[in-house]
Amino acid sequence: MKAFVTGGTGFIGRQLIRQLVERGYTVHALARGQAGQEQVRQLGAIPVLGDITERESCVKR
Repeated sequence: MKAFVTGGTGFIGRQLIRQLVERGYTVHALARGQAGQEQVRQLGAIPVLGDITERESCVKR
């Protein structure tokens, strides 16, 4: 199972990533910068560099 999380570095996003990873999901999470990417990695997700306001950041790769 796969999931894509926007806002993965926010309060709710971090909790969501943790729960999804615990349930066996492969999680990709949007992060705007290096610090956010590292935070996402530490939660067990795969960071996707981008911004929710940029369509290209959120399309399937």
